[in-house]
Amino acid sequence: MEDISDLKYVLALRNIVVFPGTIVTLQISDKDLTRCLSQSWKLVIAPADSEGKIYDIGCLAELLQIHRISDRDTIFLLKGSSRVKVKVGPKIAPGCYEVLEAEALEEVEGSPSEEKEYKERLLDLLRLYNPNLAEMLRKVQHILPLSLLTDQIAFLAPISPALKRELLREIDVLRRAKVLVEKLEETLQTWPIKYYKVKGKRSSYWLGMNLN
Repeated sequence: MEDISDLKYVLALRNIVVFPGTIVTLQISDKDLTRCLSQSWKLVIAPADSEGKIYDIGCLAELLQIHRISDRDTIFLLKGSSRVKVKVGPKIAPGCYEVLEAEALEEVEGSPSEEKEYKERLLDLLRLYNPNLAEMLRKVQHILPLSLLTDQIAFLAPISPALKRELLREIDVLRRAKVLVEKLEETLQTWPIKYYKVKGKRSSYWLGMNLN
């Protein structure tokens, strides 16, 4: 369990959900927000909806790099690490709030056999959407936990922000994987699949995939 006793800030991102193990690049123009992010090597990135409502389950993120690209703009590279339940305090900069309370959430894992089964099902479905990514993940699946695989797919897949928020809240790894499998299978039944040939091999990808 990570030490989060020194957390100071919550960064609320509208319609963007960051998951553990994923990397996000943010270009910040506001000076106050730039100062806050520069002063903290760890913060919580919490999703917010289009109306500005901030959700209480966010992702602990580590600051990896800072690049000043102009007098106005700074790029921040952040990596998500774990789920955190947070109570948001006063606003101190655009999109940035004080942390009043924070609690690290521990994930609930399934049995090795169940996790292996869901890994295979997720990778088979992912291959229809992104064959290259599926092949890359398949090569490291023996060291890739199901929790990280579900988070990577949830982050990359073109699913709705509402569903991503739901998946971020789910600490039961098998339930999270089940929701992803059901949504991906549902999409296969409702959207056309186009086939094409690459060096004599038949591959496939989804057209117009937009899960709700």
